[in-house]
Amino acid sequence: MVMVAPDSCSCRRCGVVIEKGEHISWADGPYHLACTPLSQDWETAKAAKFYRQPATQNAKRKAWSKGDFAIVAAVAAAPVLVLLVAMLPGHSYSYFVFLRWAVFIAALGYVVQFYSDQLVRWAYGFGVIALLYNPFFPVHLTRGIWLALNAATIVAFAAGFAVLVMNERRMTKVRRV
Repeated sequence: MVMVAPDSCSCRRCGVVIEKGEHISWADGPYHLACTPLSQDWETAKAAKFYRQPATQNAKRKAWSKGDFAIVAAVAAAPVLVLLVAMLPGHSYSYFVFLRWAVFIAALGYVVQFYSDQLVRWAYGFGVIALLYNPFFPVHLTRGIWLALNAATIVAFAAGFAVLVMNERRMTKVRRV
């Protein structure tokens, strides 16, 4: 619900102060209109043209350049390709050690990216993937279980890439307006 802040408070997503009289979104607490989890509030604010620039943390963050997009795409594609190849039979143990390193490093990269974009639940999800594939304390499971986990990890990396791209487009729209 879009409303006017009756008092000074802090945004629940970014923690930046919301001034008294500023338009906010209320969803179990105050949010800047740029930070709102409610899509209908975002659309209402956009149509009425009363919203502020994104919070200080996101305002400091540069928009992706074409090179940044390529890096994020490569970080998503590399483990997916390694996992797809791993689903074929006949690999040596050294390939699976390589797979652990590739997925572990990519998952940690996604943890950092999601955390910097304040998408904490996604960061936790990729943290679990990093723990599962970590090469330091390997988890030993049967081939059938690993095949299912590999398929789920492929889906997770594809979904994570889509979320990062959608979040970047949303933040770019907020910066432009």
